[in-house]
Amino acid sequence: MNLVDTLPFMGGLFIVSLTMMGLKLPMKTGQLSRNSLIGIKTKYTLASDQAWRKGHEAAAPLVSLAARLGFFLLFCAVILCLVQQFTAAFALTALGYIATISLLLWSARVANTVARNISPKEALSGEE
Repeated sequence: MNLVDTLPFMGGLFIVSLTMMGLKLPMKTGQLSRNSLIGIKTKYTLASDQAWRKGHEAAAPLVSLAARLGFFLLFCAVILCLVQQFTAAFALTALGYIATISLLLWSARVANTVARNISPKEALSGEE
C-alpha cells in the first residue's frame, strides 16, 4: 500500500465528515426544512414538518459525534501517513467509515423513533 492508494480513500472520509459537520447546526436548530435532497427520510420523519424537525433535532448529537469521530480518525491516519505507515492509515480510515456510517444509521433510527412518537394532534398543530 502506498500514499497514492490511501489518499483518495481518506479524501472520501473527509468529504463525509465535512458534510455531516455542515448539517449538524441546521439539524440541531430546526432550520433543516423538509426537502427532497438531504435529511433523514423515513415514513415517520416525512409525515409532517413537526416530525421532520423533532426527528432531526434528536439525531443531531449523533451526527455531530460521527463528524467529530471521522475527523479525529482522519487526523490519526494523516499522522500515520507522515511516518509512512500507509497500510495502517488505510485501515484506520476504513474504521472511520465504519464508525461514521454506524453512527449515521443510529441517528436515523433515533430520528425515526422520535418522529413516530409525535402524536397526530401535535403534528397537525405544530405545537410542542
